[in-house]
Amino acid sequence: FTRHSFLTREGVERDTSSIIDSNTLSARAVFVFYTPGSGTTTVLQVRANFIGEKVMHANIKVDHFSILEGEDLITYAAVQLITLIYVAVLFINGVKELLKMRRNYVYLGMDYRLDYMCMMLTDIAVAVFLSVFQINRLRYKIDSASNTAETVGTITSIPWADSSLSPGEKTVTFLDIVQDLLQLMSDAESSNQILTYTLVFLIGRILVATSCHPRLALLTGTIARSLDDLWHTAMLVVTTMCFFASIGVWLFGEERDEFANFETAMQTLFEMMIMNELPVNWGSSTNLVLYSVTYSLVIGMIVLNFLLAIVVDSYMKVRDFNIDFETELEFVTDFFCCVVGRILSYYHKWPSKVVVAAEIEKCIKKNIGLDELRSIQKFGSISQATSFLRHYSRFSALQPKPIEAPEYLPMADEVERRVAMMLGTAPSTRSARRAYNATTSEVNKVNGIDSTLKKHTEMLEMIAERLGMVDFPEYKPLNSNRGNCDELGVCGNHENILGSNPHEGLASL
Repeated sequence: FTRHSFLTREGVERDTSSIIDSNTLSARAVFVFYTPGSGTTTVLQVRANFIGEKVMHANIKVDHFSILEGEDLITYAAVQLITLIYVAVLFINGVKELLKMRRNYVYLGMDYRLDYMCMMLTDIAVAVFLSVFQINRLRYKIDSASNTAETVGTITSIPWADSSLSPGEKTVTFLDIVQDLLQLMSDAESSNQILTYTLVFLIGRILVATSCHPRLALLTGTIARSLDDLWHTAMLVVTTMCFFASIGVWLFGEERDEFANFETAMQTLFEMMIMNELPVNWGSSTNLVLYSVTYSLVIGMIVLNFLLAIVVDSYMKVRDFNIDFETELEFVTDFFCCVVGRILSYYHKWPSKVVVAAEIEKCIKKNIGLDELRSIQKFGSISQATSFLRHYSRFSALQPKPIEAPEYLPMADEVERRVAMMLGTAPSTRSARRAYNATTSEVNKVNGIDSTLKKHTEMLEMIAERLGMVDFPEYKPLNSNRGNCDELGVCGNHENILGSNPHEGLASL
């Protein structure tokens, strides 16, 4: 600007004083610097955007393009090669886990785990993005020296002092070279943009990976539980901000730069919400005071407090779940146990934990012992099942649970006793009924009957029908009215239990 009395605008030479006029929307100045010592080419761009007659926004952008030669290029290529190996392992592992999940679904009938599938798909996407970035970046760095030498050499070879060429021709040549340099930097910036997306995926992958342990899943669990409420709260906040931005542009658009247009007003309101700062000289106008105070009250004290309440409520639910979680020990301990379990699995050649869990799910017993594990065909020998049982029985959450008598046994005893009284016989004991059921079960297996439940049900229905009962009323134990009972449960005072009419006593059951 200072050396020349003219500049080019749209390919036409113009006087410096008239390069910017009232019709100018934006102006950009481009400066090119080359530092031979570090092999760096720098492009400085200053852009001025004109908004109205009095408002101007200036933006400065600096781009660097460095060259690599000799040992630096070899070191860079070696590092990128190691990164590509890691990316290949990441990609292969993701595909392998997805195929394994599909096999479990086809052969074992196990449902797909959506969260784990998303994690593997994220790994594959990250591997693809990193591969594209590394290959493009490596290609740019290999050709960086030759490209920079060609571009800078062409710029320095322009015959600025040659009077046979017009200034326009020299300027066009210079701008073409600068445009080629900017295109080269734009390509490098595009690859950097791919890396930016990859980093976003990696951040999401790390956050999702924290859900592997309940204690680390506080963040992801809280967000997952409150996601629906957060979405509707965000809709409310955006709608409110659009409403206040429209009012701000209408009232203060001609006076204040913060509300010059809708976009600028939204940016100002966002800064007020996040930074909790009011506009400069907000007390200079009564309307601005009312506007700022109203917005602060609605957004800062009401909406944001609702948002905080939603997050806190979800956090407390996740925290209560972690407190009641039986199998969780502590992250370092659980990680150590996982490593030890994997080593023992390889050493003893245990079957897949997913397969064993699927087989155990089919077992109706509460406690699984050596006999049940031996019945799983995936265990090749007794020693494998024994070592498996010995290892996992050390965890407190997997200790055998005591088997309690079912709730219906006292009712069954009461029915047996009352029917025996009506028939004038002694009621049978539980051991006698257990032996009878075992014998009957063997007979039923021969006759093609799965269990004795159907036969017992028909017997009770027949008794109820003869007593004139349609449905059995709610069970009410009569232990409080009992006298002295013998070992078989027969009480000496029958009248206190059944009343004057045995049928009424049975009906009250």
